[in-house]
Amino acid sequence: TWGWRRPAVMLPAGAFEWSPERMRVVLLHELAHARRGDWLLQMAAEALRCVWWFNPLAWLVRARLRRESEQAADDMVLAQGVPATTCATQLVELAKEVRKHRRTWLPAPAMARPSHLERRLSAMLNSHTNRRPLTRFARFSSLGSIVLASVLVAGLQVAAQTARISGAVIDQAGHVVQNPALSLTNRATAEQLRVTGDDAGRFEFTDLEPSEYSLVVTKPGFERLFRRFSPEAGQQIEEELVLRLGSVEETITVTDTGESPTAARTISEATRARYLEHRNQGGTIAPPIKIRDLAPVYPASVRGSGFEGKVVLEAQIKTDGTVEVLQILAPVDPATMTTVYPDLARSAVEAVGGWRYEPTLLHGVPVETRMTINVTFRP
Repeated sequence: TWGWRRPAVMLPAGAFEWSPERMRVVLLHELAHARRGDWLLQMAAEALRCVWWFNPLAWLVRARLRRESEQAADDMVLAQGVPATTCATQLVELAKEVRKHRRTWLPAPAMARPSHLERRLSAMLNSHTNRRPLTRFARFSSLGSIVLASVLVAGLQVAAQTARISGAVIDQAGHVVQNPALSLTNRATAEQLRVTGDDAGRFEFTDLEPSEYSLVVTKPGFERLFRRFSPEAGQQIEEELVLRLGSVEETITVTDTGESPTAARTISEATRARYLEHRNQGGTIAPPIKIRDLAPVYPASVRGSGFEGKVVLEAQIKTDGTVEVLQILAPVDPATMTTVYPDLARSAVEAVGGWRYEPTLLHGVPVETRMTINVTFRP
């Protein structure tokens, strides 16, 4: 049977030699297809299979619709008064001819194709089978549901080809970092994606092509965090990213005044109280406050010589407020790994060692803080 508005039943050339009984069974079967509108449903299923040929559901839709339409047409033939044994006999004989000539592409003997033949014969000869046909609306609704499922599965297959990077950002104390800023860069294409984490520090980058990525996480008060990822197709990466407290930097200029070293200066209790009150009104991080200062002095060994130099120190503010110098960063002789200006470095280290701070607080708890000190000595 071919066509929708004016369907035509096409018979093979040898149909004129059929018995009247076989001709009646075949014509009733094909006309049942025409009344049911099976041609349109089959064409829709074929179109679905062509578009989503890679999706097993599309092939399943086509096979199930064909099987359902053949069995429904058989039921309509039986409803016309044809005995089940007669219909089954003619079906078997036609199947034998189709198998003999190997011409399953012909439209007329399609009703006798060997596939699912046993199931159809069992249904014909079973008097308890429910032979009420599905309505056209039900058939199209089923097709629509299957099409929708196929589209969703196809979408899932496409999604499976991409990767995802997600996780949470926390601080060094294990607390969530709210609303961190994250930037993910594809190192191959330079494409950049930006997201802001939620109040729980959660973030997510989806639909990522397999590639190498650089991630930068920033939050005021914390050091920048750099990470690299190389997700594969379909991979879902879940990471917990830990931000460390940012460092403190101080710059000092020391001039050769020829005067004696000044004594350490300590802020008054009233000033200290005001600083602490203002600081504690902040959020997660309370920055350190210097409560005792000691200025470096221009070394006597180079006084009056017009000598100029710079010393860079790395230090740490301890939880008790004292300062520990960790190393001299510059200037250093790479051959001996010793400072080029030992007198300048000694003056800077002695001064910094006399500093005192109210330590940094993270969630109300004192924590150590890195510090960089730049000391420039000028004549």
